[in-house]
Amino acid sequence: MKYNVGDLVVRRWRDDIFWEMVGIITNVYHDPMGSEWNRHIIKWANPEYNIDSQGWRVGEFELIEDATKKCPTK
Repeated sequence: MKYNVGDLVVRRWRDDIFWEMVGIITNVYHDPMGSEWNRHIIKWANPEYNIDSQGWRVGEFELIEDATKKCPTK
């Protein structure tokens, strides 16, 4: 799946949705090895989650609308 700057996302890890971590993609670094290796810089709504990292990879977050379909009761 392709994610774009401005997409509203939520943290996901191993099929668990972490609703306390909601953010917006602010930058995408494209990797020459393919889109699954792209790094996404995310500005989280809660500033305590905004760590100095090299970005998040696909599979570590999900679009809000997709997460809501999978887990409608937040």
